[in-house]
Amino acid sequence: MRGGTPVLPFSAKTFKMRALTDMARLSSAVFDDLDLEQETGAIGQQRLSYLAQGNDLRSRLCSWVEEMAENSWDNVAYLGGLQARTEVASNTGA
Repeated sequence: MRGGTPVLPFSAKTFKMRALTDMARLSSAVFDDLDLEQETGAIGQQRLSYLAQGNDLRSRLCSWVEEMAENSWDNVAYLGGLQARTEVASNTGA
C-alpha cells in the first residue's frame, strides 16, 4: 500500500487482513482462499471498485501509509525509552 495500491484480503491471517483494511478504510470483504472459484466474481467486483476510485484512493492510501510510517518511529522511541528506564532501574537496584 505504500505506493497507493489497495489490497484484496484473503482468509489466511484473517484478523490481520481485516484490521489492515479497516485501518486503511478500505471497503472489502475477506475472500476465502480455500474457495477462490466461488470468490472470483466478488474479487473482480472489488477490483473494479478500487479502479473506479482512481487517483483519489491511491492518494489517500499513500497519505495514510506515510502517517503510519511516521507513527511507527514513535513506537521505536517508546521502546528505546522503556529499555533505558529498565536498565537504570536494574543498575540502581530499584
